Amino acid sequence: MRAELRTSNKPDSDRYFYKGDEDEKYSTDPNNFHIFKLNTICNYDPDIIPYLHSPIGTHLIRNADGKFITDNGSSIHLEKQDR
Repeated sequence: MRAELRTSNKPDSDRYFYKGDEDEKYSTDPNNFHIFKLNTICNYDPDIIPYLHSPIGTHLIRNADGKFITDNGSSIHLEKQDR
């Protein structure tokens, strides 16, 4: 799911961050989403900074080693990260 948040004077960054286990019911409820400045997100997780200029439509996941890899659409198994 991708929300269209653009306005003529405040376009979004086209960056969306998900935990990865959101079901359709959760993802279609706009009350479950928040807008943050991209700088705020980068302060929480600076590991994303090198990927900010990735082509539109790029989907990345963090693997078990904590590295970002391209999401090829295969099943994702999540485990709690100690960050």
